[in-house]
Amino acid sequence: MSRLIQSTQNPLVKFALQLLKANHRAEQRLFLVYGWREIALALKNGQTPKTIFLPTQYDDRNSNWSGTILEYAPTSTIVYASDEVIEKLCYGDMRNEPVGVFVKPEWNLDRLPSSVPAPLIAILDQIEKPGNVGAMLRTADASGVTAVIATNPRCDPLNPNAIRSSRGSIFTVPVAVASLSDTSEWLQRFGIRVYATRVDATRTYSDFDYRGPTAFLFGNESLGLSDSWNDIATESIKLPMLGQADSLNVSNTAAVLFYEALRQRSVAS
Repeated sequence: MSRLIQSTQNPLVKFALQLLKANHRAEQRLFLVYGWREIALALKNGQTPKTIFLPTQYDDRNSNWSGTILEYAPTSTIVYASDEVIEKLCYGDMRNEPVGVFVKPEWNLDRLPSSVPAPLIAILDQIEKPGNVGAMLRTADASGVTAVIATNPRCDPLNPNAIRSSRGSIFTVPVAVASLSDTSEWLQRFGIRVYATRVDATRTYSDFDYRGPTAFLFGNESLGLSDSWNDIATESIKLPMLGQADSLNVSNTAAVLFYEALRQRSVAS
């Protein structure tokens, strides 16, 4: 067994806890990942670990994920931690799960797939709630979205809660963080039609054909899309609202649109 950490005052533990703060993550160029599945997917998809705290005991339900962690993580990065240390590192209702410290990747537009014949892109503009970011990434993975672009994000996509909400899908879908202007140039270069979701749009999402190069654009939860997108978006679309509410949660809207695109493309093939 690798070395065992039993004290919550251990320097590695104290350092990891500092990364709960966004400014420390930015300074250190590191981020936290919680959970068996999430850490395994991070490792399997090329993320670089610095330290992985493993509990000394775990049940058989997590044996596949623990096996992946031990297979992909360099031995030098693994430390075992007592129950007291794991409890200190974890948050909420997490129990007996690992915590990983990873090197923050360079997620720019150049890393996105460029040879896909009909890409399906999700643009998250100034989304601020980690739960929404995570849910949208999880649905993007499930529905075959080609890539996700976060423009001027108010929530760091590598926020621990966003990662946890994505169930690790943030590591399985290509993600880029970019400015609005750089994103606009990238979309034009690849001839991608942009469909902006707006509550005041006059046409519904089912009026359009999403089988070609397509991007769905989602705005801030409370403020919506800025006027800067007006000349970039090809069309404005909405979901029909039959009750008294005037809009859906942005992650629910994303799920409807992603699966409509998948349905159209499945029928076409």
